Amino acid sequence: MSCNEKTKKWSNKDFEACINSYCSYLDSVGFTPDFDYIIVEAKKNDINTVFTIHLSGGAYHFLNEPEGIIDYFEYRGHYILLIGDFPNEIQKTTKNKQINIINDVIKKEYPEDYEKYLNNDYPFLPLIYDYMTMTLIFEDSRLVKCRRQYY
Repeated sequence: MSCNEKTKKWSNKDFEACINSYCSYLDSVGFTPDFDYIIVEAKKNDINTVFTIHLSGGAYHFLNEPEGIIDYFEYRGHYILLIGDFPNEIQKTTKNKQINIINDVIKKEYPEDYEKYLNNDYPFLPLIYDYMTMTLIFEDSRLVKCRRQYY
């Protein structure tokens, strides 16, 4: 993976606190990481930057949206997948060009999906979870809203 929890630095303290809060939430409900990861998706527009944080799993995002992947790494015992509009004024992370999605992630983490991929038989669907989704809205590098949606 690109980096580990000892070296990962978040650019914005409010953003970091929210990521830590999400990881703590998963830990508090007894979630045990398996083939799952936390997706942090950034969408930037002229007014603000919106981050959606939720739990997902499987090879769907890696095979169906590889160009949108910014980075994939372990943080606080959870894997995090960054997708979308990075870098931005909140999180300066640039695209990790050293990660090979097929070899570093799919082959290693999802061997059954890798075999289907090799056979061109990959009808992968995203895994849906009933865990909290967190939405963060930043304006001018300031957190202006944090909404938690529980399912």
